[in-house]
Amino acid sequence: MTSIEFLKNELPTSDDNEIDSVSPDFMAIVEEIDKGDFSSAAKLIELQFNQDRYDIRLIGYYLYQHYLENGAATLPDLAEALLAARNINRERIGPSNKQDRYYNSTLAWLGTSICEDLTYKKKTDGTDWQNIYGALSPDIVQVTTERFSDLTNSLSDATFKSSGEAISRLLSFLRELNRELSARPSTAPEESEAGEEPLEHPEPVDSMSTIGRLNPTNVPGRMEIDVSAKFISLCEKLSAFEQVVKAADFRKAAMISNDIMSEIESFDPRENFPKLFSSFFGALTEHVNLITPYWDQKETLEWKMREQLYKVDLPSFIKSN
Repeated sequence: MTSIEFLKNELPTSDDNEIDSVSPDFMAIVEEIDKGDFSSAAKLIELQFNQDRYDIRLIGYYLYQHYLENGAATLPDLAEALLAARNINRERIGPSNKQDRYYNSTLAWLGTSICEDLTYKKKTDGTDWQNIYGALSPDIVQVTTERFSDLTNSLSDATFKSSGEAISRLLSFLRELNRELSARPSTAPEESEAGEEPLEHPEPVDSMSTIGRLNPTNVPGRMEIDVSAKFISLCEKLSAFEQVVKAADFRKAAMISNDIMSEIESFDPRENFPKLFSSFFGALTEHVNLITPYWDQKETLEWKMREQLYKVDLPSFIKSN
């Protein structure tokens, strides 16, 4: 079993912390990686760690094996180790030549590998995914998102573009997972004892209620979504309007309809459906420095052609290069 606690702390200094990428030791590790045997590779990497050789590429492979052993719940620890490698251990980790380039490629590989593994396991929905899903909580996912965001925010845009993109994809997966976890019931409701009167719950206004998730229903064109108290109030007014019209009380209908029309004129979806937009604005805030340079291309032909594809076929747009 791997342990990465030492990678989160200050590593020992060494005059010989480099490992040549064409050396037999390094090639033996790469051979195990190519075979997909990360467990055997981790054992060989530990031999290098014991000699105080902390190459960022080896650290990346080692962290991935730790993830495979411990699941997604250990992602916050991985982010801490990567932050430490970038900060307190920067001078203790090789290779000293082109260090940023190797850090970028390692982080890009690690982020992509983890995201692809999680995506595959979720898609197949087998025992591995059930174990991962059962061990996670919204708190763990939130902490993971925060720590990886701290990591990407510490990197410059140009040098770390590919790693930033890889971590962005991982964060997008985690945010979607967080929505699912937040909607997951914490405990099963207990059945009422025989003879007891069932608890009464207030009827939602016009079948509308605050829902703790954004989730498709089995009715085409409908979904459940978090709504604000203001939107609930608007629904109450709509229901009240129908009632007074049916009762032919048009004096009240005039007052209610005037208020409703005023609210419609100033209707702000961000205010009425806050959860719907929270992930969007959260992701935009995290990666605004990576996104804004592309906004400058809005007048180019490439942008306009991509925009047409985006408008007519969103799935194809997402898959396009």
